[in-house]
Amino acid sequence: MWYQTDNYATGVLPAALAGACLVPLSLCASWFRTTLISPHVSPRRYANSWRFCEDHHDEWKSTAEAMDCRALLVGEATGGPGGWAYMDGLSTGGMGCSPFSKGAHCPGQTEGEYKTAFVLWSVAQSPIVVTTDVRNMTAIMTQALLNAELLAIHQSTATAPGGKIATWECSEPLACQVWGRPVSADGSEWLVALANTGSKAHKITVEWKALGWQLAAEASVRDLWNHIDLPTVAGSLEREVPSHDVFVARLSLAKPRRA
Repeated sequence: MWYQTDNYATGVLPAALAGACLVPLSLCASWFRTTLISPHVSPRRYANSWRFCEDHHDEWKSTAEAMDCRALLVGEATGGPGGWAYMDGLSTGGMGCSPFSKGAHCPGQTEGEYKTAFVLWSVAQSPIVVTTDVRNMTAIMTQALLNAELLAIHQSTATAPGGKIATWECSEPLACQVWGRPVSADGSEWLVALANTGSKAHKITVEWKALGWQLAAEASVRDLWNHIDLPTVAGSLEREVPSHDVFVARLSLAKPRRA
């Protein structure tokens, strides 16, 4: 629901309650409003989702800014059943062309950039609102929007939303990022994304200490984009990630072998 008002109690709520069906409420830039008005009250008290960063546009600069904003405003990006921090819409595959006769999609980003946005929105458990024409699915739209394995983790409420958990040193400062979210309550399974915002390919590593695991522990690796199992690793996981792209996997601690 979009309803602009300076008084939620007398404006938004009556408008929603007057309807015959349930209406999700979303606040725009509410992290700023609610922090000023009542710094100790969560936006979840008022709405099902709230924006806390700038508008997201169909260009890499905007996606990179959204990533930085999410990494900085950790306290405002919390969420749980009933209310979620929202990183704005995803233009996966490209917005509609103008005029429409030019085609259903005029991409403003590369497939790797669309992949990066979708994966990190999923890690952060941002509501996924697609602003492109899903009647005309492109290859990247199918890979992202119909990724059952990644969406299943995104929809799980067993653990809190994830975010940026480490920065890996590479030749482009701050370009090699490690994002993650535990997907099991005991921390034995993690959703991990290795994101490269730099201008060239980099090898990026997630070390077990960032996951709270013992260095000698072994873990299985499930590539969630290509839907394949990779070899078991110990201590860390390293992948070469192209410029403006991401590698995403589910890491699961191996069960100790019995003597």
